[in-house]
Amino acid sequence: MQAEWETYCAELFEYKKILHEIDAQRRLTVGSGGAIIPDIILRTDGNDVFDIELKQYCRSFNETFETQLISYLNMTHLSVGMIVCSKIYLYYYEYATISVNKIEIPFEADHPDGIALMEMLTKDTFSAERIKEFIYEKKRHEENIKEISKNITSDWIKETVRARLLEMYPEQDVDRVLTDYSFKAIMPVKTPIHPPIITSPSSPAADPPAEDISPVIHEWCREKMREGEINFLQDASNKKYARFTTSDLDEIIPYQNGLKSGWNNGRFYSYEVVRYKGQFKTWIAFSNKNAPADIRQAYSKIMSVLGSRPRKVDWQWWCIFSTSNFTYNENTTPDEIRNSLELHFAQVRASVKKLLERI
Repeated sequence: MQAEWETYCAELFEYKKILHEIDAQRRLTVGSGGAIIPDIILRTDGNDVFDIELKQYCRSFNETFETQLISYLNMTHLSVGMIVCSKIYLYYYEYATISVNKIEIPFEADHPDGIALMEMLTKDTFSAERIKEFIYEKKRHEENIKEISKNITSDWIKETVRARLLEMYPEQDVDRVLTDYSFKAIMPVKTPIHPPIITSPSSPAADPPAEDISPVIHEWCREKMREGEINFLQDASNKKYARFTTSDLDEIIPYQNGLKSGWNNGRFYSYEVVRYKGQFKTWIAFSNKNAPADIRQAYSKIMSVLGSRPRKVDWQWWCIFSTSNFTYNENTTPDEIRNSLELHFAQVRASVKKLLERI
């Protein structure tokens, strides 16, 4: 599949290997000694412009694919990329709002979105801005379809028919006739064109059992602490939560002696690896319980930079920079878990660094 898509990039999209415009399997350093390897990075004029991540065609979309791609986009400072599996998933990552925008494109002959994608990826006409607008337009279209579908109800059909008939007939005659009719809004079930896709073992649809992987997560945290990247809060961690902090955020939200936050100590923020029903994700959590003025001021700065805040005025907990879920089961290896933890950590840390640059 790797060789196949490198050929597509050369023959269909007109990038040249000899000019290093097809950068395959580039090794990017993560942390102390770790590395990630994007499948294909397209380049123009010596600059990275697009990331392509390849999975097996038989595999359905998995949230771990998205976590991986977003991490790679952060590492390469790109905003656009795509995942190739049972469908193509085209992405635009908005750094200012830390938001992920994607659309899916099926592998169907002459599909208009597929044709548009080929045109957008062609070297001479490539534009990240054009890809962004294409994704936004498709999302607006999807939202309109949902809104229209939601409005087409039995009552709406009846009122529409009544209004049209009143243009031609007296009201009492129309109402008399309509009492004999009932209306139903039924959306037809579409029959799939293609045979069903085999669900990958790690897909959320597989509904795996909740294996206890907390020892692997905690050991990963200890390794990161030995490398000097985090402060693992082992006493505040358990099977569901693994908690840690970093020195740069400690400067913004320092430990408060003599106060007790929602964690019943003087710590008012924490990175958390949260495990629940066969999945885990990573985010940063803030506690507002007993927060002193300087901590609340730090919260306000963060909210101002992100352009978002908790919904409740008297909020107690607030989480930011949440990654996608990684789904695991009894067949998931410790290395797969550690790799996902590294990707989650890289993604959250990239967001933190951008946040701190703007505070």
